[in-house]
Amino acid sequence: MEKLLTAKNQVDDMRQDESALVEAARRDPAAFSILYHRYVIPVYRYLYKRLGNSKDAEDLTSQVFMDVLEGLVHYQERGNFAAWLFTIARHKVIV
Repeated sequence: MEKLLTAKNQVDDMRQDESALVEAARRDPAAFSILYHRYVIPVYRYLYKRLGNSKDAEDLTSQVFMDVLEGLVHYQERGNFAAWLFTIARHKVIV
């Protein structure tokens, strides 16, 4: 039971850290860079898996992060940041 509580606390801490990082990224390009480096590979892999083409996956990955950068001012933390980010990526594939 103690291990379960410790794991839950670690997840809560990670969410708080990410929340603070997202807030900082709204004002500071260096903080956005941290988010970018944390998620660029997972987003690229997600897009590549759906598209099957590395060039298209690279192009859409760039577009996703441009949309994220522009959308941060409107981002409302109703869920976790990664869910919002991958929703943007999913919409890029659909369109």
